[in-house]
Amino acid sequence: MVATSERKHIAREWPPVGTTLTAKYKGKSYTAQIVEVKEFPAGRGVKYGKRVFSSHSAAAKAITPL
Repeated sequence: MVATSERKHIAREWPPVGTTLTAKYKGKSYTAQIVEVKEFPAGRGVKYGKRVFSSHSAAAKAITPL
């Protein structure tokens, strides 16, 4: 196991604005889009339907309820 102080920082970059994201969950296809949102820390968000999420994981959680 690597000590926390030794871990390398992984750059997490967002796809370009306008990129379409697609996924299948339980046989149903979902499509979202990367949009510019200056109020969000990354300057981008994921738009699904009428909602815009500040992260990919937040959008995925909204689409795939438990």
